[in-house]
Amino acid sequence: MLRSRLLPWAAFVAVHGLVAALNHPDVSTAFGDVRSVYPWWASRAMQGDVVGIDEPWVYPILAWLPIAASAIAGPAALPGMWLVVVTVLDGIAFWLLLRHPHGLAPAWTWLALMALLGPIVVGRIDSITMPIAVAGVVATWSGRHALAAAAFTVGAWTKIWPGVLWLAQLVVRPARLVTVAVAAGVTAVVMLVALALGAGGNVLSFLTWQGERGLQIEAVLATPFHWLGAPLGYDDVQLTYELQTPAADAVAAVATPILVVATLLVAGLGVLAVRRGVDRDQAGAWLAVALVTTLIVTNPVGSPQFAIWLIAPALLLVGIRAWDGVAVIVVLCGLTQLCYPWLYGEVVGQNAIGLVVLTLRNAGYLVLLGLAALRLLRLPQVAGAR
Repeated sequence: MLRSRLLPWAAFVAVHGLVAALNHPDVSTAFGDVRSVYPWWASRAMQGDVVGIDEPWVYPILAWLPIAASAIAGPAALPGMWLVVVTVLDGIAFWLLLRHPHGLAPAWTWLALMALLGPIVVGRIDSITMPIAVAGVVATWSGRHALAAAAFTVGAWTKIWPGVLWLAQLVVRPARLVTVAVAAGVTAVVMLVALALGAGGNVLSFLTWQGERGLQIEAVLATPFHWLGAPLGYDDVQLTYELQTPAADAVAAVATPILVVATLLVAGLGVLAVRRGVDRDQAGAWLAVALVTTLIVTNPVGSPQFAIWLIAPALLLVGIRAWDGVAVIVVLCGLTQLCYPWLYGEVVGQNAIGLVVLTLRNAGYLVLLGLAALRLLRLPQVAGAR
């Protein structure tokens, strides 16, 4: 009994040790943001210039919490402390999973996906939202809709994407008033604190920042341009490689409105499924997958860490034994690690091997979206499910 309880934790330590080692500067550059960008923000904050408060910021304001916690010993110590913060948060969510009667298989799935994603899985703000979203999933399984809504809303105020998990909960679960009230309450507290600190309109600047970006080279929407030989360049403001053609700029300009419309359409599929009287667990899992994948497919950014977003939906799929969807996510995570960091030079150089792997990965996102939409449309009616 003790051995069976310790084995998942031994694997947890091993996987986190592996991805930490892969982030060593002699091994990969995947920890670049944590080594340079986050300490730079922390240093500026200590001098009285706080991004998100004193000027616009790419992230929602709660993204400051893990950065500030990691900078408690100074900006120079931030990278090491970041790994501690991520591991502690992951550990809490992992513990919650293992406490759930059916949490063992999802827990193992989470570790497998982390290993497949590689170093990036602990190297971005998205790494913070991962355990928050997992905690929300566990709360959903336990019928604690208020806690789930709180987790997803806190996650959304850290890196937006968990907001679609909240949307899936709103569509599928019966406690809609609770879901809305909790989200409104959390949002009110966050905004009031930010405004009290002097953020003004900057508290919502992350919503407009996205529309100012070009088409990032890893984005699904960028794939055809690579094969057409479109030039690319490095954006010193966004700190990323983007395609540099008028056509790519035009696609980037309309991507965000398309993202919003597509998200609403996919949510509509969930509404129709619920009205048909399908199993709510099935609908909730596939709707979460469809919504998260829609954010990725229609996004002009396309960063490799976006694959982290699929981990919480993957656990929902494990919960309903939808192994076809889990298998697609497994492949996507593996291909993402190949794209970044190991073949990133080939991707930037638009060499054949890099473009082939990137294209396969991006095609995988489309396959996953299509599969999720199809499942939502074909879920059978269940007696008494309405």
